[in-house]
Amino acid sequence: MRKLIYKAEGRPGSGKTETMLQALPMLMRKGSRIVIALPTIALIAEVEQRIDAIGLACKRIDSSTDTGANRIPVVDKLNAALKYEKHSILLCTQQSMQKVNPESLSGWMLIVDELPKVISYIDYSFDENETNRLLFHLEEIDKRLFIQDGHEADLEKFVTSGSNGVRGGTSSTWSDAALNIFRLLMQRADVFIAAVDKSGNRLVYAVEEIDNWWSIFSAADEVHVLAANVVGEFELFAQIHGFQFEQSVFTPPAGAYECPITIYPMVKQGSKFSQTNMIERTEQGRNLDLVLRTALDNTGSTPLLSANKWGKLDNTLNVHYLSKDNRGLNQYSDATEAIALFGGNPSRADKLNLESLAGKYGRPYDSFENAFITTRFLEPSLQFVTRTAIRNPGNTKSIRLFVQDERVANYLVGSYLANAKVDWSFSECLPTKEDRRKIDPDRRQVVLGLLAQGMSENRINRETGISRTTIRKWKDQQLAA
Repeated sequence: MRKLIYKAEGRPGSGKTETMLQALPMLMRKGSRIVIALPTIALIAEVEQRIDAIGLACKRIDSSTDTGANRIPVVDKLNAALKYEKHSILLCTQQSMQKVNPESLSGWMLIVDELPKVISYIDYSFDENETNRLLFHLEEIDKRLFIQDGHEADLEKFVTSGSNGVRGGTSSTWSDAALNIFRLLMQRADVFIAAVDKSGNRLVYAVEEIDNWWSIFSAADEVHVLAANVVGEFELFAQIHGFQFEQSVFTPPAGAYECPITIYPMVKQGSKFSQTNMIERTEQGRNLDLVLRTALDNTGSTPLLSANKWGKLDNTLNVHYLSKDNRGLNQYSDATEAIALFGGNPSRADKLNLESLAGKYGRPYDSFENAFITTRFLEPSLQFVTRTAIRNPGNTKSIRLFVQDERVANYLVGSYLANAKVDWSFSECLPTKEDRRKIDPDRRQVVLGLLAQGMSENRINRETGISRTTIRKWKDQQLAA
């Protein structure tokens, strides 16, 4: 049987959801049973009102409707509705949908508004004490963790209650990190453990694939996904699980943003926006703060701002601050300027997880890393900047977008901002690092003079910025002369 997903791709604000809603009356006349899975309860409430406005009835199943003393779990209610509703439109969250019994989808058309999350990358650093506690119940074989024989019942009890038993000589509770590792192992996920690092800690990392989506998609009569771009992790893992894509009947009319748009990358060409670079401090403070000040000094309105939690910019004055996941927020569509200062590069632990996936599926590492960056960096950047007036049909105001780096600029232009101008005026706002591989002779003499005065190599390193390896090399050369 051919596995097929219909994709309704269109730029943010192009009317993907509206195109789907306008098709509902015809589908209902044909006797279709339709379930629509949305990212949030807020979006469910909005769609419910829009369905009511076109004169159709729908049934909403989410936690906001779960009242009364004898509450039934939302997933149980959804399974029952899918099984017994004969002719209906159901609304639910993606989170509930991913947990249903796939067999319940037989006879239903499934519409997923926005790409669902299909994978999570997990990593924790455990100190020596907690590592030893873990290894009382687990065993390490070839850098992987497994449940020891006879300990599965203990782990099930820990995960269910969140508490530890008496076995192992301790009665304290487990951390959430440890409980999550136990849960993953009980689900037969691959969990890896790295060697002891310089701090005496051990990195434990794993990938949690949300495989139930693929079973659900296979069971439904028809599946439609509404998104700006069906790319990144969703596309990659759909292909891994044997799915192909075709255009959906819900695809909105093609078009482009026609208002004047200028994109300002905030780091120089060839450089990447990263947490490591942005939290680095100079005499002017953090690089991130310098980039933000540069952007704000060149805005003429109250801009939108989005950043990672590590940036600690949520209390910035004179901006509208949005979280990184801001899909569905349309109340800022009069804004003409936006500042995107969040990253999405894979961490060291993420790269280890990506390597494990490449080995598991026999695919190039780059395909997983590119999917990671697209899903966690590039596509969120597109979603954020299109919260502005850019999404309004007929908008003629100039839009100014201050974005992280060249990768984002290229992605925006390559997707739906083809007519945008890229301006590099502010990309040199960060101080240029000195290339310490090129040391002039005068600094060498300074270092040799300080060594002659008896100054330690560590102090010379702090005073001059010259690496200890170079200092030692010059010292050896001086002694050998």
